[in-house]
Amino acid sequence: MFNEMLVYGQFPILSTYNTVVLCGLCKNGHIEEAIDLFHSLENTKYKPSIELFNILIGGMCKAGTSEEARKCLLKSLRKVAYQTPISFNIIIHGLLREKEVEKAMNRLKETCRRNFSPDEAVTSMLLRLAMKDAQ
Repeated sequence: MFNEMLVYGQFPILSTYNTVVLCGLCKNGHIEEAIDLFHSLENTKYKPSIELFNILIGGMCKAGTSEEARKCLLKSLRKVAYQTPISFNIIIHGLLREKEVEKAMNRLKETCRRNFSPDEAVTSMLLRLAMKDAQ
């Protein structure tokens, strides 16, 4: 349906991209399609928002491609005027889920250097890892 809109000259608003990427693609594991859609957005009058970057970053992490998510984060740092800690927390959470503790700790340091704090999920995962190592 989305492609049909484009064929008939109906250009979606930014929230349509968000909804399609979030609900239709990333949550259903269609990351490559989400990335393609994201790139097509970059070629329109719309500029990707930090929220759209976060949707894509989250989808990549859930698909187990945290390294690609990190590259997407770096791209967002160049293209979006403001940042939130959400992007960093998503990547740290994804890395911890993939058992990439050293990489997660590096992202945590970067997050703190930017004066952002880890969220509750990241903090809980880090505490569980620390307790597990102490046993």
